[in-house]
Amino acid sequence: MKNCTLLLAAMLISLFISGCQTGGEQNSSSQSDTTAVEYGETLPVGQPANPALERHLAALEEEWSTVPNPVQATYRGAEFGDYFHLSFETADGKWLDFGDGDNTIGGIELYNQDFESNPALEGKQFKITWEWKESSFNCCEGTMDAVKAKTPSITSIQPVE
Repeated sequence: MKNCTLLLAAMLISLFISGCQTGGEQNSSSQSDTTAVEYGETLPVGQPANPALERHLAALEEEWSTVPNPVQATYRGAEFGDYFHLSFETADGKWLDFGDGDNTIGGIELYNQDFESNPALEGKQFKITWEWKESSFNCCEGTMDAVKAKTPSITSIQPVE
């Protein structure tokens, strides 16, 4: 009986160790493998969907569906509150936030390294070309998880004289 107990314990330990190793391999590969899902969201393979992110992306899709490209807008500032916001306002009063984007702003210093707005540029007009680009940002209410998804991103920005 004692030998059976030892044999059973050894088998359980062996199964546990092999299961952990397999799980570890799956976890390391899941960090680099991604799969595209609706709205351009990318999630690690085998990870559950993020309903809050899906709602955020659906709202972005609807909000940006009528934004012209390029768009002329007034710079309203940058701030890091609950999230990073890079805000512009169109002539018809629509607010555009490129805070989640993978933005290319060239030599225009809209904000400093502390993400504080450049007050000298606030209220100035810019011509902005944008596209949906994969970006890394924190989302969503409550969890603030690091995520990757396609979001509106500045590809070119020029002051309007």
